[in-house]
Amino acid sequence: MGAGPPRRAGRRRAGGATAQPAAAGVRVEGNEIAAFVTALELLPDLLGYLITADALHTQAGHVAYLTGRGAHYLFTVKDNQPTLRRALAAFPRHWG
Repeated sequence: MGAGPPRRAGRRRAGGATAQPAAAGVRVEGNEIAAFVTALELLPDLLGYLITADALHTQAGHVAYLTGRGAHYLFTVKDNQPTLRRALAAFPRHWG
């Protein structure tokens, strides 16, 4: 990845365009999980963007999709993912 902080979808980019796929009213037969990729496909470029989502989207398939498009991600992890919670608990909580 390039230098500097990740870009955020929904912020104004150089050219003046603003993209907020979640606010675009994407409709997919099924549920919110099925709409994740469909909504993000509205953005031609995710390279360097930070995509945030709640625990519903903390899944390997969504991570693979985002990293495959060069995006960063920040997802909530809850107790229904005990292996991931244990792995994250091993990281230090304080930096410096």
